[in-house]
Amino acid sequence: MGAIPRIQDFDDPAYDPFVSDDAAFGEHDDPYPQLARWREQGPVHAFDYRSALGLHPDVTMAVLPAYLVLGYDAVESVFLDPQTYSNGIYARNLGISFGQSVSTMDAPDHPRYRKIFQKAFLPNTVSKWGETLVDPVVASLMEKFSGRGRADLVQEFTHHYPFQIIYRQLDLPPGRVFQGPVAGAARGPGR
Repeated sequence: MGAIPRIQDFDDPAYDPFVSDDAAFGEHDDPYPQLARWREQGPVHAFDYRSALGLHPDVTMAVLPAYLVLGYDAVESVFLDPQTYSNGIYARNLGISFGQSVSTMDAPDHPRYRKIFQKAFLPNTVSKWGETLVDPVVASLMEKFSGRGRADLVQEFTHHYPFQIIYRQLDLPPGRVFQGPVAGAARGPGR
């Protein structure tokens, strides 16, 4: 049997992993006015949200009927009825990347595993992370855009935040941590 070749780092300084988001999702106006109009028409709509906004549908769900559920009461009804609305559907998209995770499980597995993870995220544990993890990560992400006076918080903060927290928890050396899109890479305006 031959030796397995070592995985090589992808070494393209112009590579921007978030360009695929732009290709998949595009750059669109604020969706909230349209969501408000739909919510005024009713809490449940039998159509695909992405397609209705002119985006490509999620290919992992394209063959299934799609519904948009709006408003606290309607969404709560869905979340509180696991017999009708299974988390198993996430195996088609989230499960492809992460396998069987808590997010793709239904009862009795979901609550059993959730209890295990909840112990790691008890308030007394998480409160200790404020100064050592959360504050430094928030500061480092915000310093990249705070001087501009505006930011795309999803692209410049939300996408990076959980990974930066994990990198710090793992105490990875700074040179081994992905810092986001390369400066000067092709991006849309204001990005």
